[in-house]
Amino acid sequence: MSNALRIPQTLDEYTELWDWIQSVKVRSLSEWEEVMRWYGRNDLFFLINYIGSDGKKIHSEYRTRLLFHDVYLELARRTQYQIDNSLSSFDGSARRFSKSTFRTKWGSILMALNNPDISIGIFSVERQYAKKHMNTIKEELETNKLLKILYSDVIWDDPREAAKQGQCIWSADEGLRLKRTIVRPNQTFEHGAFYGKTPTGSGYDVIHFDDCEDDSVVSSQDSISKLHESYAAAVALATPTVVPKQIIFTTNTFYHPEGIAKKKYDEYKQ
Repeated sequence: MSNALRIPQTLDEYTELWDWIQSVKVRSLSEWEEVMRWYGRNDLFFLINYIGSDGKKIHSEYRTRLLFHDVYLELARRTQYQIDNSLSSFDGSARRFSKSTFRTKWGSILMALNNPDISIGIFSVERQYAKKHMNTIKEELETNKLLKILYSDVIWDDPREAAKQGQCIWSADEGLRLKRTIVRPNQTFEHGAFYGKTPTGSGYDVIHFDDCEDDSVVSSQDSISKLHESYAAAVALATPTVVPKQIIFTTNTFYHPEGIAKKKYDEYKQ
């Protein structure tokens, strides 16, 4: 069936697709699961809005689905293209634009669904920021029943019980390991701080630098220099094993004209 499926291009087409998928579910549960799995693995916008918990968020004023909007469709398409083509990228959109939701959280989950042997590092200027992003992934993989049903080949039904049985690592501090086919020293998802103390002995296919600068690290020329040095050292941890080339996602609003965000913006706009 997957050969006949196509990715919608507009919101109206997504609505039509969903109506069709519901009719498939009435006819055949197994076909419905096949369709849902295919779209979830091949369409980030579908994964977020029809499988992910974030797709249930409602706009506080308009009472419509928050992420079901053309601006988010464009964000999803852009992120999907970068993932599919192993492209490093920068996003400096305004705060509260959900860029971390699309890139750091669901972009990471999408890559893991398609390649559970992947290792993804999430780094922030402070560990607490990175842990916040890690916890959103952890909670989704623990509580999203539909996600676990559709991708039982990748996601543990009860990851905390699997960890107790020694089948995986499942901890916001130590990392999250999905069902793998190879042994790797790094977990599927890990997190940490990169500023002033770059982790050693790690190798990631993908690195997210999210919340990679704030006011505290751009307050002086010395701290800015240290920020850039730490960032460059952390980039060296990207040593891809299961993807064609390293992927570096940098996601941050602008804090200083000499900060990381401005530098990456200038680099990627060319």
